[in-house]
Amino acid sequence: MKLLKLVLIFSFALAISSCASYKKKAMISLDGNPTTGYSWTYRQTRDGIVRKVSSEYKTEKSDIVGAGGTFVFVFEGITQGETELTFEYSRSWEKGIKPIETKIYVFKVDSSKRISFTEKKK
Repeated sequence: MKLLKLVLIFSFALAISSCASYKKKAMISLDGNPTTGYSWTYRQTRDGIVRKVSSEYKTEKSDIVGAGGTFVFVFEGITQGETELTFEYSRSWEKGIKPIETKIYVFKVDSSKRISFTEKKK
């Protein structure tokens, strides 16, 4: 009987933990400093899977003029599927110049429009 209870508790905990990675919204936070002219932009491989809900720049609490902060992007799932979002940290007017930083995230949306993501290692 004790063994059965332990198995049931373990199974329940496993089910909860496997679902916990999916949420209704996903937030990407990237360090940056727009006073230098750099900003984060992104493109996705498959449109219609996720949609940007909001984006903002949050400054750090600092007395230093021009101190950096964080670019925050929030996405929600639109339809079931998978897409990659490639974020590039660059200056918009510098065409043909490689971004100084690139990050790629794989987004997955389930049938309930819950979303999860992982960073893709280069």
